[in-house]
Amino acid sequence: MKIEEMYAELKRTVTADHLKDLTVQLIDAYKARNTRALERYAVHALGPQPSGERSANELFFSLIKHFHPDRLNSILRDVDEAFQRRDEERLRFFQNLMNVRKHVRVRRERSERSEVDEEYAFGREDFGYDTTAYNEGVFSDAENEEEFYNERETEFDFISAVKAEHLGNLDIEITAADLQYLEGELILCGYELTDLDGLEQCVNITVLDLSDNRIDNIYEVQFLHHLQELFLAHNHISDIDMLRELRSLEILDLSSNEVENISVLLDLDGLKFVNLSGNPTPDPATIRELERRSVVVLY
Repeated sequence: MKIEEMYAELKRTVTADHLKDLTVQLIDAYKARNTRALERYAVHALGPQPSGERSANELFFSLIKHFHPDRLNSILRDVDEAFQRRDEERLRFFQNLMNVRKHVRVRRERSERSEVDEEYAFGREDFGYDTTAYNEGVFSDAENEEEFYNERETEFDFISAVKAEHLGNLDIEITAADLQYLEGELILCGYELTDLDGLEQCVNITVLDLSDNRIDNIYEVQFLHHLQELFLAHNHISDIDMLRELRSLEILDLSSNEVENISVLLDLDGLKFVNLSGNPTPDPATIRELERRSVVVLY
């Protein structure tokens, strides 16, 4: 491809929507701990990678800084400058960034987070963007995902949702006292939860996903001192002051909520990534300070 053709293609494809799509793909892969997919992103987008095993965290943060939509103007300037310098190598780098989703696609599974082979599809409903892919049924093995949800009870409280997710139809009761033995990830997406009574007992979990519920109060979250990742997309949350107790938190998704005051995020020294898209316009001064601290912010 001639350098003029490469430049014209980049001017056409480098858009905020394209970068959002790519960002959501990366987040999906990261949430699924799909290290293999993240490695493929890195190879296709950034070229050959250093030898040696790299963690999902390391791969995610090395990639997200190139893709998040806040970089749109910077990327467009770099593309223009590379074309003016006739820097074909630099233009090819950006071309690889824009074409990466042709090579790697990720499927996000609600009940099992594991590496999957060869073909991936992704759902964008978890991060505040359009839900077209979800509505069209991109879950490859969920031809009847709607039937799966129709089989659920019409109402869940927090403990019954934990039981449904972890024990299914087994005739075993789970009590609040049992929750302290849960470790690692707790994924309760789409259960129509309105309150979190019992969550305060889950003191040993490190990842919590409560996306796609009807939660408006996250008081109980403050007791989860080991929490490193918290996903709260598509709820009715406005007050996040209780997050200041989560000193280990690194990843926070608040997309599609009702949050206006985000100053508490400045108390989270370990924070590396926060998604605020779909909320009322947050305080730009707080966002600038977060970015100064090298926190990746989507809004």
